[in-house]
Amino acid sequence: VSTRLALFIGSCAVMIAGVSALGLWGMSSSNDALRTVNADRVVPLEQLADIARHQTGTETAIEAALIDGKPEALQKAVAKASSNKAEIDKLWAAYRATAMTPEEEKLAQGWEAARTRYCSDGIEPTLAAVTAGNLEAARRLAADKMAPGYAQVEAAMEALSALQVKVAAEEYAAATAHYAQIRNIMLSAVALGLA
Repeated sequence: VSTRLALFIGSCAVMIAGVSALGLWGMSSSNDALRTVNADRVVPLEQLADIARHQTGTETAIEAALIDGKPEALQKAVAKASSNKAEIDKLWAAYRATAMTPEEEKLAQGWEAARTRYCSDGIEPTLAAVTAGNLEAARRLAADKMAPGYAQVEAAMEALSALQVKVAAEEYAAATAHYAQIRNIMLSAVALGLA
């Protein structure tokens, strides 16, 4: 009797330890999935939103200054464009440091190309015309180059933002499936232990 009791208690202890270890592993996996969603999706989504806000701020400041036409407004627009560019560059570098899917890498390269064109063909010549005091040329560049370039940058940014949401949803689906798998294993172990 004592041998059987010892085997029973030993097997119960092993089963409890195994189920506990499986539970801890499952919680650890869940935490890893949450960390990944936060670090690789939520934080980048915030960075992209900040980039878009600064880009819109530049566009709005230049357009408003060109409508106003006063030297003070034009100087403020030039300063705003410069500070926003520095902030966008900093945010973009931080965003690029995150883990990216192949699709995200392709979209990021597309945004970089669109922004480079937007800056070199639109913002920089417009600001050069403003600085030179040629408001007519600046207004023409803003309408012909900045506006279409901004639309391309904005579309590329929207695609990147939408991808963050899509990949976060995929991570959630994977975590849900992982939970179901662990739950089923634990229930099977309990049922086996009761049999």
